[in-house]
Amino acid sequence: MSRVHKLLFAVALALASCGWGHRPGDTAVDFVNALNRGDTEAAMELSDLQLGGESKALEEMAFRVIAAGIDLTGGVESVEVVEETVNDGRADVRLEIAFKDRDPNKIRLTLVKVDGDWKVRGVR
Repeated sequence: MSRVHKLLFAVALALASCGWGHRPGDTAVDFVNALNRGDTEAAMELSDLQLGGESKALEEMAFRVIAAGIDLTGGVESVEVVEETVNDGRADVRLEIAFKDRDPNKIRLTLVKVDGDWKVRGVR
C-alpha cells in the first residue's frame, strides 16, 4: 500500500470515527440494535433522554426493562428506516422493526444533535 493510500485510509477512518456522514436513521438503528443485544451502556451513549435530573441508574434500569421486553419477543430480526426527516438539528425517524417471534412494529424516534452527534431524545 502506497503512502498516499495509507494517508487516505487514515483520513477516512478519522472521519468515520467522528460520525461524519452519520445520519439520524443510522443512530436510531444502532440504538435499537444495542437494546436488542442488551447493551444498555451503548444505548445510553446513543441517547439524550431528558429525565429531569434523574440518575443514570434510573436510565440504565429503564433500558434494561426495554431490552428484557425485546428479549421476550425472541429478539429483533431486522430494523429498517422507513422515513427520516431532518430540520435544524432535530430529526424524526420512523423505523420498522421485524421481531423473530412477533409481527413487525413501527416506531418513531425523535433525535437531536448534541455536540455534533445524533442522540435519541424520545420514542413514540
